[in-house]
Amino acid sequence: MPLFDVPPKPAPQPLRQPGVIFSSRPEVRYRNPGDSAQAWTGRGKPPRWVTDWIEGGKSLDALRVPGERP
Repeated sequence: MPLFDVPPKPAPQPLRQPGVIFSSRPEVRYRNPGDSAQAWTGRGKPPRWVTDWIEGGKSLDALRVPGERP
């Protein structure tokens, strides 16, 4: 009998953490008034058009999508 004559074990399944729900996409909270195709969810680093808007002395609240939570 060879030394390693053992069938391989199946790969372990990844662990699933209960209660963690991932939505498909976060909702858009800010939209560029000059180009409605540009939007930002408010997560992560702000895009260039948002930083340019704020550096221009304008309020971030002016970019907020109506009906969205703060």
